[in-house]
Amino acid sequence: MKKVLLIGGGVVGVAVIGAIAVIIFVLSSIDSLIQEAVETYDSEITQAEVKLAEVNLDATSGKGALRGLKVGNPAGFNTPSAFQLGAISITLDTSTLGSDPIVIKEIVIGAPDVTYEVGGDGSNLDALQRNVEAYMAQSDTGEAAEPSEPGESLNLVI
Repeated sequence: MKKVLLIGGGVVGVAVIGAIAVIIFVLSSIDSLIQEAVETYDSEITQAEVKLAEVNLDATSGKGALRGLKVGNPAGFNTPSAFQLGAISITLDTSTLGSDPIVIKEIVIGAPDVTYEVGGDGSNLDALQRNVEAYMAQSDTGEAAEPSEPGESLNLVI
């Protein structure tokens, strides 16, 4: 009986240590995971190259920042990018997370640079919007998720 308890305790101990290791890994690499996700999925959705220089997320303070966001132009346009943002930062009131409303203390968009280029089928910004809409139409959901009950939605205070 003691042997079974020791083995069972050892398995639970290894599982707990493994879970802690995974949590530490995810928290320590969350910035690079977000950066990779933005560059991969946003490029696929917009059909244009998306680059992000840096992500800084501090979940405990409720502060986050994206720096060096660059959205290229879709095929058929000559300029190198549709827009670039030097930095986007947000500060949340962490005490309101999980409640309604969530309070956003601050949103700052620094150094925006938008290039509007007209081509044969409209502008580069129109083409990006069409690409996003086409992606959403072919995705499984196809549209924004509906609230679970009528009148229920997430409220934000900025």
